[in-house]
Amino acid sequence: MSVSNDLIVTIRSVTAALDSLHIPYFIGGSVASSFHGVPRSTIDVDLVVDIKEQQVTPFFSLVSAEFYAVEGTIRQAVSGRSCFNLIHLETGFKVDVFVNQNREFDRSAFARAKTGELDEEQQVCVPIASLEDIILAKLLWYREGNEVSERQWNDVSMLARNNCERLEQHYLNEIASQLKVADLLRRLFEEVKIDEDPNQ
Repeated sequence: MSVSNDLIVTIRSVTAALDSLHIPYFIGGSVASSFHGVPRSTIDVDLVVDIKEQQVTPFFSLVSAEFYAVEGTIRQAVSGRSCFNLIHLETGFKVDVFVNQNREFDRSAFARAKTGELDEEQQVCVPIASLEDIILAKLLWYREGNEVSERQWNDVSMLARNNCERLEQHYLNEIASQLKVADLLRRLFEEVKIDEDPNQ
């Protein structure tokens, strides 16, 4: 996978803070999609983090020198299990940080995330969301966005089409049902001509 040096610098900075505080995280969004074979130029990074309220101030102290951040906004997002943004001052890259909602889907996504190398030259290894969890997240975003984002649907279609031989269909079906996107998953399978595996 090839990514820009600015993106690498941004990811290194924020994950160094998370690692130092032992805050679990994984990378999702466009960076994870690129890792799984659907390249997309991007100026932001999506992170899912399992940060606790008592970690907010230490985390803010670590990132505030390199990122534009608001401690109160971070604390509110952690309390409400929502999201907050960091903007890397040197590169201008935005980091969208999604706080773990502690659904079964979230717990599973953390357990299934695997360490991957974002750039061979830079040797940046970070936890990256699994292929199936990226597909499920994108289907959920598509639904929550009133199913109007062609870009989101095209992304999820390409992910499924390019990786159809290795999709864990049983897992996809199980979690899609929990997230109430089973109909979208069926539509996706029909569109990319993936037959239901009777053994899954």
